[in-house]
Amino acid sequence: KKLVIASFYDAQFFISSMSSIKNMLVYGDAYRSVYFARWREETRQLHFLGKDFTRAETVTTAVLFEGSQMALFSADSQHNFSVLNFNPENPETSGGLWLTPTADINVGALVPSVLPLRATKANPTNPHARIQADKTVLVCSNINGGIGYLFPIAEDKYRRLAGLTSK
Repeated sequence: KKLVIASFYDAQFFISSMSSIKNMLVYGDAYRSVYFARWREETRQLHFLGKDFTRAETVTTAVLFEGSQMALFSADSQHNFSVLNFNPENPETSGGLWLTPTADINVGALVPSVLPLRATKANPTNPHARIQADKTVLVCSNINGGIGYLFPIAEDKYRRLAGLTSK
């Protein structure tokens, strides 16, 4: 087998993590946070789309989906999770060059690896079978031996849970 050079991309410093889905690529830089790019087969080039302008030492990255919405996930060396959105229509993002933060969570331990999985739900016609949902579940492990997951929920459920935890 022979390795064929398809394209070359000059990254800023040091790529510490890379995740892709279809022709989209999210990668984490060990010094400069998260970058988002797209591969174009017709021109055989990797095009930069946007980046997170906060300085973070990114350890791992992933791509999350819920229905037709996509989000970029990163975990950094300060024990934080960040969920970012790419929104080129928003004028505050300079045409999409700035990835907008949706969520920041401090988990208290370094998370060196995540595993994105397709969520499943009960099959209404067969109670013993499962069907794929249109969501991504992120299974996370930390260096202290902990394991957890990140799962998108609807806003009405979030408000109900937030009300319970704030009392």
